[in-house]
Amino acid sequence: MMTLSDYQALFRATPYPYLVMTPDLTIVGASGAYLRSVGRTEEDIVGRYVFEAFPAEESNLEATNISEVKASLLRALAKGEPDTTAFVRYAVEVDTPAGKKYEERYWSTVHTPVLGADGKPVLVFQNPVDVTELYRFDEGSQVASLQLTAPGGSNAENFSRAQMHEALSRILNNEREHLRSLFNQAPGFVAVLMGPKHVFEMVNEAYYQLVGHRELVGKTVWEALPEVAGQGFEEHLDRVYQTGEAWTVRAMPLAVQYEPNGPLSQRYIDLSYEPYKDQYGTTIGIFAQGYDVTDSVEAQKAKRESDERLRDGLDATKMVVWDWDLDTGALEYSDNVPTVLGIAPDRMGAVGVHIHPEDRERVEAAHARAQSRGPAATRRSCASSARTRAARSGSTAAARCSSMPRASRCACAA
Repeated sequence: MMTLSDYQALFRATPYPYLVMTPDLTIVGASGAYLRSVGRTEEDIVGRYVFEAFPAEESNLEATNISEVKASLLRALAKGEPDTTAFVRYAVEVDTPAGKKYEERYWSTVHTPVLGADGKPVLVFQNPVDVTELYRFDEGSQVASLQLTAPGGSNAENFSRAQMHEALSRILNNEREHLRSLFNQAPGFVAVLMGPKHVFEMVNEAYYQLVGHRELVGKTVWEALPEVAGQGFEEHLDRVYQTGEAWTVRAMPLAVQYEPNGPLSQRYIDLSYEPYKDQYGTTIGIFAQGYDVTDSVEAQKAKRESDERLRDGLDATKMVVWDWDLDTGALEYSDNVPTVLGIAPDRMGAVGVHIHPEDRERVEAAHARAQSRGPAATRRSCASSARTRAARSGSTAAARCSSMPRASRCACAA
């Protein structure tokens, strides 16, 4: 069985750089590889707060990204799991023939908490890989780029092949996770379908919510969503894949099951299929994206039905309705005006013309009173009864007119 001294010797001898801290970020140990990478000794740093042991250069604070490193450490301690920072700029103080100076460095860092029996962190390990030689910062263009040297080249003495591979893996994994996070948080539903059989490669949370949470990735559309077959999507997917031309549709009906063998739920979607092409311009998949617009479609449908019921009610009771803007004289009226009042739409003219002469003065006075109340009276009305005169027959109809500051709304019963 290994003793404590054995573990200490192993820790010091490991070729990987490790810094060990308590949860309050006090340094309690460092591997030999770590000490060599930062040009320090244990006596220099052990027992000190990490950001006191490695302070920022006062004349160039931007070169030492303390806030990003500290945030990563605190996330690891709070979550109880490793936290990775793919690239962080952090200058370190080094000895030179001319004295001490700060040297700009770039690091790829993993912070790993060590949990006690109660599940709370007792230590946190920092594993930084110096990737300065892989990273070139163009001060003129402010563009960062990776510069790789083949094994055996000038960088070989600074980096082992394993360290280079590890650093690049961290970078790529970090970028992949960042893109996946953006993909998942997209406001609309998104899926990537690969190959001529349209196999799900990636699916975001909104897509799962649309079709019900079921296994999708690795299956064709028709294997994963059998109830969708025959609803008109197949030919469009095939055409986009074969021609490389995008396709878009608005408010397309979609019947989908949220549970296996469950009832079909009617949805409406805005949908786009975009060809996904390789570097040679060959279509290798389809990018499907869109929005669930069911609520909007159903609201529009409900409004149409309400309007139809209103028209049917007006026709059945021989009622007409008009909106009269008192400032401009503009009129909007129901479609049944010609039938009920005997007035052709192009001869409506001013509303007052069709009010019985004996009632006109009283109605106009009611309108004037409503207007005089000003903006504060927008919810108050001044009602009056009047009669209308049909244009052709001269017969009269009773009307109840409600006047408001900006408009008059009248309902007339023949």
